[in-house]
Amino acid sequence: MLTKVLGAVDLITALFLFLMAIKLTLPVQLTIVLIIVLAVKSLPFLLSFCIGSLIDVGIAAVLVLSLFLAIPVLIYLIAALLIAQKGIFSLL
Repeated sequence: MLTKVLGAVDLITALFLFLMAIKLTLPVQLTIVLIIVLAVKSLPFLLSFCIGSLIDVGIAAVLVLSLFLAIPVLIYLIAALLIAQKGIFSLL
């Protein structure tokens, strides 16, 4: 059950990144919440070098950088695809 909830969080993050790729302005507070959720859910597995945790940390880094820099659309799309496939496999 917890895996399905975390997979849903991944899919919400993928949707958020896709909306950022098409230049839709989204609330900063929601971005910060997603950064915190991704960081917290990846911390327990980060020491075991799980590839899913590394993806979560990378996506959180992209979101943090998006607060301060103009990120290219291709980076948003790649990040959205990575986190979406992780979320889909979590739901299966």
